[in-house]
Amino acid sequence: MIEPLFGNGLPSLVQRPFGPESPPLPLLPMLMLITILTMLAMRFIGRVASFATVAMFCLLAASQLNGIGFGPLDTFDFALFGAFLSWAATLALDPTRPIRFGFLLSMALLIGVLALAHLPVMRPRAWIIGMIGVIRISLIALLVVDLCRDQASLRRAINLFIIVAVVSAIIGIAQFFLALTGIWVFTFINPPESAFKPTPIGFVMRASALCITAQHFSSFLVYALPFALWRLTTRPSLTATAAAVALLAGVVVSWNTGAIFAAALVMLAFPFFRWPERTAVLAVVLTAGLSIAYFSGFLQLIYDVTFGDSGVSKGIDQRKTLFALGIDEIAANPFVGTGLAGFDTVDGNFWGRPVHNAFAQAATELGVLGLGTMIALFTVPMVYLSDHMFSADPSGLSRCAFLAVLAALLLAQSEPNLDQSNLWLLLALTQATILSNRQPESRSQTTKNIC
Repeated sequence: MIEPLFGNGLPSLVQRPFGPESPPLPLLPMLMLITILTMLAMRFIGRVASFATVAMFCLLAASQLNGIGFGPLDTFDFALFGAFLSWAATLALDPTRPIRFGFLLSMALLIGVLALAHLPVMRPRAWIIGMIGVIRISLIALLVVDLCRDQASLRRAINLFIIVAVVSAIIGIAQFFLALTGIWVFTFINPPESAFKPTPIGFVMRASALCITAQHFSSFLVYALPFALWRLTTRPSLTATAAAVALLAGVVVSWNTGAIFAAALVMLAFPFFRWPERTAVLAVVLTAGLSIAYFSGFLQLIYDVTFGDSGVSKGIDQRKTLFALGIDEIAANPFVGTGLAGFDTVDGNFWGRPVHNAFAQAATELGVLGLGTMIALFTVPMVYLSDHMFSADPSGLSRCAFLAVLAALLLAQSEPNLDQSNLWLLLALTQATILSNRQPESRSQTTKNIC
C-alpha cells in the first residue's frame, strides 16, 4: 500500500518540471529561484515576532508551491502539518487560551464523516487519498480561523495573501514569456506536455508558476484580486497598480477560461461594491459600455478569438462527458456516492478525473448530503456578509470577501474544488472576517483600511 503512494518521490519531483529526458542543467535556475525565495521568506520571518503572522505566511506561500511534493503529499501539506504542530505547542503552553471553532470546521468534519463511511466499499489507496484531502481542509478550517483572531491579525493575513499572490503571478508571467521565447521551459504540471494549449496567440505553454496546475495558480490570483483592487482604490500608488495588473496578467497567461471569467466578474462587480452610493451611475455606464461593445461587434470579436477556432476552450467535450457520467452516477446512487476520489473508477471515465463542477463532484462522491454541504459552504457566508458588508464595514473586509467568494462560486462551476486548498483558505479567511465583525474591537476600528 505504501509503495503506490510514495513510490513517485524524488525522481518525479526532479523530472516533473522539465520532463524525463531533460538534462540536469535546467534544474540550476529552479534551485536558484527557490533559494532566493527561501532567503526572502527567512528574512521576513526573522523580522516578524507574531506566530500567527509567520504561520499564515507559511501556509499562503506553501499553497503556491504545491507543485513540489512526494506522492500524494505536497509542500502545502507539510507546511500545514508543521503549522498545526507549532500551533498545538503554543496551545499547550497556554491551556487557558480559547480555541475558535466556526461553521467551516463543522462542514469539513461533516465531509470527513461522509468520506469515512465509504471505507468498506472503496479501494484503500483512493480512500487514503480522499482522507488526506479531508484532513487538509479540516486543518485549514481550524488553523486559519484561530490564527486570525482579531482585525489586526486578519489584516496582516490579507496583506500576506496579496503579496504571495503577486509574487506567484510574477513568477507565472516570467515562466510564460520565457517559454514563449524559447529561452527556458519549465512547469510543474504533470505530465509536462499537458501544460501546452492552443490559444489566440498559438500553441503555447500556460503559466502555472510553482503550482501543480494552471487552475490552482489562477484561482489563487482571482481570490486575491478584490483585496488588491480595494488597496488600489483606497491608497492609489504605482506599487498597488502594478500589483493589480500583475494579478490580472497572471490570470490571462494561465489561459484558464474559468479563472478569466471569474476575474472579469470581479472587475465588473467591484465598482458596485466599492462605491455602492453610485450604483445608479455605474449601472448606466456599464449598460452603455456593454451595448456599444455588442452593437459594434466587439463582443463577437472577443468570442471568435477566444472560443472560436483558437482552442482556448479545449477540453469542453471531456468536461461534458464527465458531467454526464456524474449525473448518471447520482441517479443510480443519490444518497451514498462513490466516495472521495472514487469517481475515477466509474465506467466510462477514461481520464480518471472527477466531475469538473464542485457541486456535481460533491454529489457524485458524497451523495445528496455532500451536495448540501457544498451549497452551505457558499450560501451561509454570503448571506451573513450581505447583511453586514455595507452598513458595518467601512474597512472593506466583508465586501472584498463577498466578492472573492462570488468569484469562487463561479470557478466552482468549472473546477473540482471540493477539497482544493485555495478555496478553503479563502473560506477560512471569510469565516475569520465574519467572526471578527462580531468583536467589539472591530467596531472601534472600523475606520482602518484592510491594507
